[in-house]
Amino acid sequence: MAKRLVGVVRHFYQKIGVAVLDLESDLRVGQRISVEGPETDVQETVVSMQVDKEQVEEARAGSQVAVKMEGKVREEDHVYLEG
Repeated sequence: MAKRLVGVVRHFYQKIGVAVLDLESDLRVGQRISVEGPETDVQETVVSMQVDKEQVEEARAGSQVAVKMEGKVREEDHVYLEG
């Protein structure tokens, strides 16, 4: 299955399960992502996303977005779009 880089994790709020991503390409709610790093291998569907504390369905490349995560991710992990 092909995947392409969508962004990088800049911060992870473990208590609330939210990752802050710097996007390199567009991301939408419902898309499947894979977060990968030296200690990370998490695959999830994007279910909730915020930009500047506002709920959004889509975020554009170049923006910083907060994404609700079930799994634990780490700063500098790479986020790939699956499919």
